[in-house]
Amino acid sequence: MLKRKLIVMAIILIVDDNPRNTHALRLALRDTHHVMCEATNGKQALELADSINPDLVLLDIMMPIMDGFEVCKALRASPRHAQVPVIFVTALDDSAEKVRAFEVGGNDYVTKPFSMVEVAARVNAHLELYLKRKELEGIRQKELDFFHRLNEARDDLLEQLRHDVRSPLARIKLAAFMVARSVEDDAVLHKYTQTIDLAVEDVVNLVETLTEIIKLETGRYVQTRPTVLLPFLEQIALSHRAAVELNGITFRVDLEAIAPDMTFELDPPQIQRVLGNLIGNAVKFTDAGGTITLTCSVDNDQLRMSVADTGCGIEPEALEKVFQRFYRAGAARDREGSGLGLYIARQLVLQHQGEIHVESEVGRGSTFVVTIPRST
Repeated sequence: MLKRKLIVMAIILIVDDNPRNTHALRLALRDTHHVMCEATNGKQALELADSINPDLVLLDIMMPIMDGFEVCKALRASPRHAQVPVIFVTALDDSAEKVRAFEVGGNDYVTKPFSMVEVAARVNAHLELYLKRKELEGIRQKELDFFHRLNEARDDLLEQLRHDVRSPLARIKLAAFMVARSVEDDAVLHKYTQTIDLAVEDVVNLVETLTEIIKLETGRYVQTRPTVLLPFLEQIALSHRAAVELNGITFRVDLEAIAPDMTFELDPPQIQRVLGNLIGNAVKFTDAGGTITLTCSVDNDQLRMSVADTGCGIEPEALEKVFQRFYRAGAARDREGSGLGLYIARQLVLQHQGEIHVESEVGRGSTFVVTIPRST
């Protein structure tokens, strides 16, 4: 039967205060090409481990200065050695000692006197697993580095695209403005220049929105920080009140459940974007004379924010689709918009580890509810 041998050379640290035991372990591994280093006590073993970065440790328990249990616990506490296989090789044959060896992080346990063939087999098995794991981790890190560089390149390309699109659009907008000034008395041409101006704004907004979506889908958009809720939410409500009431809609705000000094871990600009999208969506589908209500509270360590309207509502079959990209249900097809506002809101909420859902009845309105858990 052929023996399986590792091709990759590894560094093995032997820790034992008895030279005869150290010599026996060297003999057991004499057919390998591994580099073997020795330490005669626990303190020396830890210093040597930091110097040579072993791939496996053969560790006695009964030693001066530090016993093997203490050495293993120290290795496991070190980020550099936390995953290195540790095989206890000891004369202690009590089951309690074996259990303790595994509790402190040992991978295997061999009792003295030991079989040389068995020791070699156990060492090779643990080394093969460890080195394969290191190899896979190296591949994973290279892939992460590659995708990081790819993301940076894409961001540079997006920024260039934004510039390249905005620059000619700005010239179009300026030309439309100059034409409008020169034909103030021509109502038809003035109307056309206004149409050009609005179309330019739509294209600019679409480019900005698509750029945001790409950043959102790579999970690199939300940066949370402790935020005092009440003034933050009051400012959001204030910034939207004029736009809501300009459309003849009553805007109600209920923040009574938020204590003045209550803080929450949020990305303020992005939560402002979420609520802005929900309020803007409510305005779009609520006729003059209707009501939009913003309500916020903290219950069971969750921030709950809802935007309710008395608008046209959403068909039952569309409720599961309203957060999809570019989806525009029923009445939405007759209103202006890209179909991306609710999608962006959902992505931002998910990056806060939260949830968003909608309840609606056709002809009676809709309520969008956002819940965000408190960070632990």
